[in-house]
Amino acid sequence: IWFTNPSQQYGVILPPGGTAQWRDQNGNWSTDNNVVLNPDGAAPHATMILPFDSQVTGVRAVLPPTTGSSGWYMISQITVQ
Repeated sequence: IWFTNPSQQYGVILPPGGTAQWRDQNGNWSTDNNVVLNPDGAAPHATMILPFDSQVTGVRAVLPPTTGSSGWYMISQITVQ
């Protein structure tokens, strides 16, 4: 999950934490406990490692609201490798 870079000028922040979930071929959501946030560099992002045999049909991030965010964050891209 790729995030927009933080900007004090525009009030853009990175979420302080959160979880990621993935949906399998049966429509069941699983919470991934192996989520790693990398806030540094030109492209802040979070990664998660899925089971090797998973059939992913959806991904979602559950991010806590912070003061002034109303629970909204700008996610610029979700990619799968």
